[in-house]
Amino acid sequence: MQTDWAYQEFTGSIFGDSRCRRSIVYACETLVEKASLSFSMALGNRRKAVSRILHHKDTTSEGLLRGQGFLLHSALALIPEGLPLGILHQKTWVRDEALVEVPKEKRDPEDKESKKWLEALRGVEKALPASQKALLIQDREADIFSFFAAKRNANIDLLIRAAQPRNVFLPGAKTRCSLWKVAEQAPVLGALSFTRHPQSKVVAWRLLYLTYLARELPETPAEEVLSGRERELLEQKTGHTLLTVRDAILAVASLVHFKTTPSAPNPGVKTLWIGFRKLADMLEGYKIARNIST
Repeated sequence: MQTDWAYQEFTGSIFGDSRCRRSIVYACETLVEKASLSFSMALGNRRKAVSRILHHKDTTSEGLLRGQGFLLHSALALIPEGLPLGILHQKTWVRDEALVEVPKEKRDPEDKESKKWLEALRGVEKALPASQKALLIQDREADIFSFFAAKRNANIDLLIRAAQPRNVFLPGAKTRCSLWKVAEQAPVLGALSFTRHPQSKVVAWRLLYLTYLARELPETPAEEVLSGRERELLEQKTGHTLLTVRDAILAVASLVHFKTTPSAPNPGVKTLWIGFRKLADMLEGYKIARNIST
């Protein structure tokens, strides 16, 4: 077992019990082997055990990442309506375990992983024209004074989830106020409810783009998302002419037996992912058959 990739990945991870490590290793290996199945179907009766580990109060993302290999930080560009345009900046690095033992306040600025926020800002500035307005949305880890104070393009603004107990000056006030008190006393401008699922998913830009088009611009021509050969194969498979993005999305989803319902009029990201994998196999089979016949 010690030679398995999943075991090596979690050798340095922190768990309260060694049995938890074995369960997580098993889950990772199984999810890779059964990538076409859902989380629940792939893990079967082990699903609840894995879920309990991930939800346990002693399980943290930092603990799971201890001893990991490459880390990745990306800047994804989207328009205000949510359409993903692509990656503007991406940085990979390997965590130096020797530095983990050094208190953050004693580390050299160049040795702190928090520098990724400034590097991302510089990467975005380099990728965009100076005249392009942009809003960088970042998590609470970016609530760093040196990052706020760093020079940046006048057309780039920052929106950061607060983490530090800062004091702020309000217009007309003579003294500083606690940021938390100011936020508590401010009027509620809106509310959003959502369900958080424990399973992390990494999806391709193409799938994000497709799900957006299917929801917001379903009448977009099908050739925007399918190649000519993909469209031809899907039309032969389904027996329907594919004119729009919605036609194309439903045809791809039908490869994995998706059917629309009032509560799910469009397929989700994972359904499309599996569907496009099947379409890729069909396309490869077509090419092989064509070479054989000639």
